[in-house]
Amino acid sequence: MKKQTVMITGTCALLVAGGATWSFANAKEESTVKEVNAQSTTVAGTTASSLTLEQAVKVAEEYVGGNMVKAKQDIEDGVDVYEVDVRTPQETYEFTFNVHTGDLIEIDGDLLLTENQAEPALTQKDAETIAIDESGLTDVKEIELEQENGRLVYKIEFALYEDDADLVIDAETGDVVKMDDELLNGTSEDGATSFLSLDELLPFIESELGEPVTILESEREYENGIPLYELEVMVDHVEYDIDLHAETGKILKQERDD
Repeated sequence: MKKQTVMITGTCALLVAGGATWSFANAKEESTVKEVNAQSTTVAGTTASSLTLEQAVKVAEEYVGGNMVKAKQDIEDGVDVYEVDVRTPQETYEFTFNVHTGDLIEIDGDLLLTENQAEPALTQKDAETIAIDESGLTDVKEIELEQENGRLVYKIEFALYEDDADLVIDAETGDVVKMDDELLNGTSEDGATSFLSLDELLPFIESELGEPVTILESEREYENGIPLYELEVMVDHVEYDIDLHAETGKILKQERDD
């Protein structure tokens, strides 16, 4: 089956799909989009497979009070999505919707720069306080409010030596979602290092798998507040993807890489 691409550009662009052409500016809406809020980012008034590109554009424009400059249907990580760019005087926002569920997946652009429908539980000041406590740093360069994977997050950028380091916090719960490597060497309340070294954790992995292990790649991050190593390892000529708790050595996920 050939992939069909639908694109809108400009406020009076044409919408072409299935052999029919409509003037987007004058098109009738068959379903009314009632609201989108930060807690439930499924487009109200839609059912599975019913979200249209026109609806997605309207939701995006109303969310930040701007005007659409580009919109299209695409495939992202195997999922059918609508990508809608909306411009305000302060910022250009990139919205991503799941075509089939109506979920608002991503908003790329700082929601703190304009009035919008996002209502996070944490204030900007709350997020800054948590970030400073978690990182031990105080030189905050920038804070942005965005949406990732269906949830609102604060992205906090710190000045660190001659470089920058980022920390991402869930704007509803205050959990640390991600933290750059440069910030992962802090200490816990009892003074123990947060992340064990891979040399320290390797015996845990080999004991669990029962074979000698060769680490091919490793990445450290926080996920839902949990410090992780994401590893690619070789065990008896077979590659595995492993998520490892970075403080306890417990294997949280193990997948064979076929």
